[in-house]
Amino acid sequence: MDRYRVQEWLNFISTKLHGSFMPLWRPASSAAERQSSIDNLYRLFGYLDGHLADRPYLLGKQFTVADAYGFTVLNWTHFHRISLAKHPWLLAYMKRVAARPGVKEAMGAEGVKALC
Repeated sequence: MDRYRVQEWLNFISTKLHGSFMPLWRPASSAAERQSSIDNLYRLFGYLDGHLADRPYLLGKQFTVADAYGFTVLNWTHFHRISLAKHPWLLAYMKRVAARPGVKEAMGAEGVKALC
């Protein structure tokens, strides 16, 4: 069952979360498109914040590829100056993932900073 839950989260991240960032990366996006994208992201952050209120990772106690992908996409908030301050459980999750040795190593190799 865990394998299917991982797939469920990967699908959520790729379609909902990742997709909602796309207008922010496109220079041709209008101000209205960008704002709509940001509004949608905040709704998704609220959902994730609630989900993470009682567990350290998306599937519970175990870190999975879904957490790695989710962290990567959520870290884009740093590039677009989108705050997670109103989502304490999500921010704690980001800090927890950023503190993992493998994540630190990968981010260092890529020259990317974590938002937290």
